[in-house]
Amino acid sequence: MGLLQQDLADLGEQIFQVVVKVRLGTMAIAISSGFVAGDNSALSQRTGAQAAALEQTASSMEQLTATCAQTNELQRS
Repeated sequence: MGLLQQDLADLGEQIFQVVVKVRLGTMAIAISSGFVAGDNSALSQRTGAQAAALEQTASSMEQLTATCAQTNELQRS
């Protein structure tokens, strides 16, 4: 009976170690997920800012093109 009790105690310890490793792995994944979410948020903000700047540049170019066309028309008149 003593051998069976020792085997059961060993099995309990092994299961405990597996649970500890799973918990540590889960915590590591949760932390990494938080970092990824933060990086995604920052990237999204930068992308939005670049899109706004590009839109402003395109608008300025359209205004410049219209001004050039108007100047060209005035010179031809």
